[in-house]
Amino acid sequence: FSGPSCSDGILNQGEADVDCGGPCAPGKTCEIGQHCNVSTDCTSGMCNSSNQCDGPSCSDGILNQGEADVDCGGPCAP
Repeated sequence: FSGPSCSDGILNQGEADVDCGGPCAPGKTCEIGQHCNVSTDCTSGMCNSSNQCDGPSCSDGILNQGEADVDCGGPCAP
């Protein structure tokens, strides 16, 4: 028997989702759609208000994805 790990396929040891986030981060962060508690649980760095890892969008309040300013310009025209 081996103890809990970040690769045992079980949600344990304070992980945010199965084998990711919590004590597994930053080495094993959670993907979009997986449960999260804080942004550092997520590969994308974004944990939404529903506690799910989210991807960049034109309404995330973050300057990203080539926007000219927060949530506008670039792919978020105007």
